[in-house]
Amino acid sequence: MLNRIVDAVRTGLPESTPPQAAAALTPPHSAVVLGSRWEGRVVYALFAPRGRVPAVVVKADTHPDYQPRLYQEHDALVRVAANPAMAGLAPLPLGVHRCGDTVAMAQTALPGTPLNVVLRRRFRQSRRLSARDHARALAWLNTFHSSASEETATVGPKVVLERLAQVLPGGAPGAEELTRWMTRRGSDLGALTVPVRPLHGDLAPSNCFVHRGRVRVVDWEGAVAQGPPLAEVLVFLNHYARAIPGPDSRLRDPQERFLEAFSGQGWLNELTWNTWRRQLRALGLPDEAAEYLFVATLAELAAGQAPTAHAKRSGSRRNWSGLLALYAEQRQTASGETASHGGARVPAAAP
Repeated sequence: MLNRIVDAVRTGLPESTPPQAAAALTPPHSAVVLGSRWEGRVVYALFAPRGRVPAVVVKADTHPDYQPRLYQEHDALVRVAANPAMAGLAPLPLGVHRCGDTVAMAQTALPGTPLNVVLRRRFRQSRRLSARDHARALAWLNTFHSSASEETATVGPKVVLERLAQVLPGGAPGAEELTRWMTRRGSDLGALTVPVRPLHGDLAPSNCFVHRGRVRVVDWEGAVAQGPPLAEVLVFLNHYARAIPGPDSRLRDPQERFLEAFSGQGWLNELTWNTWRRQLRALGLPDEAAEYLFVATLAELAAGQAPTAHAKRSGSRRNWSGLLALYAEQRQTASGETASHGGARVPAAAP
């Protein structure tokens, strides 16, 4: 089956195909399977002769329901390739091809090590190294946003409160206090205008490849043409915290890491909020809206209304709902000295 797929891809290659990619598609093929089939597709990495790293990635559906995602990824990569600033920072599309009933989508492979693997390999975690990781990922994101449109979206207090009521049960610990605070804060801030940007949809560390000091991003199956980018940033910050191993090199409980990053004490909490605020500033949003927009974005993710790859999955919504409830509870029980509003630990903005 792989030979038939590769033959179909090779016959339809664009003229701009890099030589290494063309060589990887020329028989005899050297390939390994990367992705599992349970998701509805299989992923092959193809190597050029004597190549030590893959030159081409081919994704083929194993169930017809997955075919639209392959077309979606190809279309996203075509849009990204149209931005010259993104050269080398995302795969190049090599076409979508039919091979009988199977749809195959080909793209160039990117060099590098996934950021979650980089974290696992570190002898010791530190604020300095994690700050560098954050800076590299957001440098990529800001480059991606350089093709921004003039469109905007509005975060209105009424919609935020309605969404919060939908996903945070009134009897949950801390829910009433958080809702009161969001009501007051929303009244003070008013409607906030958020720029619309192109979106990757799943900016997790596992999709961020680090190579020669820069981040490159793969896995564009869940890409969204454009939308407010707040959920994209929050997904990265949450998944980055989850990917940091404990002292025994094992991954910690995801909820524990979430609280450590957004409501705890120590360098990870300080770094996470500084990065969140820095990205808000890049979008023209005020520092004083940081926690309000954080809670509003959590509620948007919990309601399945955020522009992300997994927004509609029930498991994803339950996960974000659980994190929102945890934050509300922690905010209620946190000591008054940790924040001016007497809630969770939200460090003061860096100068």
